[in-house]
Amino acid sequence: MPAYKEFRMKAGFSTLEEAASKLGIGVNTLSRWETGKRNPSLEFIKKMSVLYRVTPNELLGVGEVRDVS
Repeated sequence: MPAYKEFRMKAGFSTLEEAASKLGIGVNTLSRWETGKRNPSLEFIKKMSVLYRVTPNELLGVGEVRDVS
């Protein structure tokens, strides 16, 4: 399962509310993505990668992951 929560926290968004607001989605939607109950669309993978300052591949756990600290 992708580590969306880990990337969110490392990007400085300590609450779901903060990140969901920036992404233009509901808190429940982001929570479902973080728990693996649902998957974000490609559109939101792109938005999250910009917001969290990582590549889409890193968000999806594909290939080499760089340190974002």
